[in-house]
Amino acid sequence: MKVVKVKRSGVAAVMGIVLAVAGTVMSSYKITGSVYVLQLAGVLMILAALLFLYPILIARKDREGNVRVITDVKGLHHAEAPRPAAEEEKNPAPSKS
Repeated sequence: MKVVKVKRSGVAAVMGIVLAVAGTVMSSYKITGSVYVLQLAGVLMILAALLFLYPILIARKDREGNVRVITDVKGLHHAEAPRPAAEEEKNPAPSKS
């Protein structure tokens, strides 16, 4: 199972929005270079859109043609890791008789 993280796309989108606001403010005060800030904001928004689409484009289908989407990945890595047998031998469960 492969878990695809979209944290980078969220960061790129937020940075694009912040730069778009900054570019608009710079443009209203007629500061030179506001065009470049707005262009960078546009590039970041396009990059964010592509990064959001990336998991959809690389999704793999199972035998029935369905794609499984995992929305809750909290604790996913801990559930897949095998537990060492040495821990269980050190602390055996007490038996009540």
